[in-house]
This record gives sequence, C-alpha cells and structure tokens, in this order.
Amino acid sequence: MTDHRLPSVPAGGSTGPDRFAQSAALIDGLDPVFAGPLFDGRDPKLAGVFMRGSRQVRLDITALPLVMRREVGWWLATCARTGERQAHASEWNRWAATAADVIARHAHVASFADRSLAEWMTAWARRFHADRGRMPAPGHRIRAQHTLRGMLERLLRQYASEVDWWRHDIWSLRLDPRIPRREHEPRANTAVRWGDITPAWLREETKFYLRLQMESGQLTWSTVMQHHVNTARFAAFVTEHGIDHPALADGSERSLRALALDFGTFLHNWQREAPGRAKVGGSLQPRTINKNLQTIDLFYRVMTDCRTEAAEALDDARWLALTDSHARMFRPADRPRQREVREADERNYINHTDLSSMLTHIELLGLPTEQTRTVARDACQVDLAGLGHPAVMRA
Repeated sequence: MTDHRLPSVPAGGSTGPDRFAQSAALIDGLDPVFAGPLFDGRDPKLAGVFMRGSRQVRLDITALPLVMRREVGWWLATCARTGERQAHASEWNRWAATAADVIARHAHVASFADRSLAEWMTAWARRFHADRGRMPAPGHRIRAQHTLRGMLERLLRQYASEVDWWRHDIWSLRLDPRIPRREHEPRANTAVRWGDITPAWLREETKFYLRLQMESGQLTWSTVMQHHVNTARFAAFVTEHGIDHPALADGSERSLRALALDFGTFLHNWQREAPGRAKVGGSLQPRTINKNLQTIDLFYRVMTDCRTEAAEALDDARWLALTDSHARMFRPADRPRQREVREADERNYINHTDLSSMLTHIELLGLPTEQTRTVARDACQVDLAGLGHPAVMRA
C-alpha cells in the first residue's frame, strides 16, 4: 500500500518524468516568436501578452536551461491564446535570475515543475535580499507569487494530464475541462485549493467523495467551495484531537457519538484565525453550524457505503474500518435550533387592488415638487403633491 501521507500528484525531480520530452510537447506547433530566449514587448506578435507598464522591458531568459525556456515560452503563448492574464516582463526577469540561482545550487532541477511554489518563493526571497540587502515588502512578495503561480498551476496540470481530475490539489474549471460543470456556472472562475487541508487522508477522501457526488449530479461546482470551508473546520477539529485514522475512534457507536458531540461543541467555540494573528470574527451562526454538521454527516454516510471503492481508489485500506455506526454518528437533535420564519403578514404588503389604483396615477412620480394634482378617491378629492414635497397628501 502506498504511503497515505504523500501528495496525490508528486513533484518531479531527478527520478521524475522526462521533462525534456514533456516540454517539447508543450511548444509543438507554437509560433516561433515564443521560442525565445528574448521577448520584446514592442513586437506586434506579442501585442497584449505583456502588461502595459512592462512593454518597454525586454524579457531575457537566456540563462535558463532549454526545458525552462520552453515552459516560459509556452506560458506566454498560453497568455496570448486565452487572454486570461498578461505577463509582467520585469517580474519574469527576476524569476529567470532566481531560477538560474536554484539550478546552480541544485543541478537536478531542470523544470519549474520540479519544485513547489513555496520552495520557489523561498529562493526568490533569497535572491531579492542578495540584490537589495533587505527583505521584500509584502506587496512585492504577493506580486511575485501571483506571477509564478499562474504558470506553475497550469504547467503541473499539463504535465500530469493523465492523472484523474479529482486527484489534483487544485480544482479549476479553467485548468481542467474534465471537471463536471453546468452550462452556466455562476462561480466558474473560482479555484479550489485542497493543499491546506490536513491530515492527508481527510483531504484525499474529501476529493474522492466530491468526485462521486459531482459526477452523479448530487452536487454542483458552486457547492464545492463551501464543502472546502466545512471540511477545513473538521480538519482543524481532527488535528486538535490528534486523530490520524479515517475511522476517527475505536468504531463503537458510543465513542463515535461522543466525538460527534465534541465536534458540535468545537463549532460553537470556533473562530477564524488569520495567519500569524489572533482570532478574528465572531462565533459561527446556528445556520452555519447546522450546515457544517450536515456536511460531515453526509460525508461519512456516503463513505460508509463506498468504503470498498474508496480503499481501492486511494490505495488506503484504513477506510475499510468504517462501520454502520459511522453512518449514524450525527443525529438531527445535535443540530442547533434555527430561528423560525415568521408567517407573512398581509398588513405588510400592498394588495393587488390598491397597487392597480396606484399604477393608474404613476405619472405623479415625475410631477415637480411645487405642483399638485387632484385625484378622486372614494367620493372625495385628494390633492397629491410631487414626490419629495413636505406635504405629500392634503385632503
């Protein structure tokens, strides 16, 4: 059985795939202008590829190995083809210098895909400090991360195109057409990143569960983001209690019920934390807690039914330890009572008869405030002033 702690899509490296052949496939059929290693933003063929403020800066990637030059050229061609974003020549010149430093230190690195984004950012900060004698400002660091992340996410997906869509830690409708979607998705441009969900067994099984639900039509893309939020809270609970097994407890109904109640208490006391800062925001609303409990409840009910398929798909036999007790771990009484919706009071609404009568005098809305108009109503006359007049009605 594979080590369940390993990421689902391993990074490359000296023992990884043939990056030379993969990168050659990337540039197959591209316009020669993207072959590099020099890119001039003033070239008409590169119109729109670079941001307006960097079109006078020439991008030079001569110091990079062939594989990386192909990857940068492919990325610029992708930017031109999709129109999703524009490249910043100055930022990419700094990334080219950073990559050259990394290669000098680690000869086995031949591709941008051979290192994670966090590792690249560490190398970038080291190079920035060496050049300027100080650490980068947060805004500058964010821009650099944004620059590389766009290419790295799409590049990793391109290199691992044979991997099932749900196994990737980044889900994006723009990156992978295999993800189930409706004809018109209201959140089609939103990406979901699963890398922050730990432990790994919960992250991988949540992706497997959502794949089942989405491919069967039980859930849609718009609900995936909320599932990520709810799962992140359950992951925090699991980590806090030192749980490192999908079965959560010894499997007895009593111990599972106690765990379910503890999770409810955890949600009542939960507050969002900002990285490196104190807790922010207020407590969760009863409706939010209710939805979170329902999410984990349904997750374990489905996974109990599909434990054999899950163990096989993830090569993790620990999911076979789920029992029927996991399917009834939560009960309706565990959920907080929500505020009852008040019945509609007709006194708060305009009935159809009065509304029709009002519409017959709709021209009053445009009447100047200094003018009035006499309207007959139930055998009496009422002088109505224009909208905004201090005496709107005079009998």
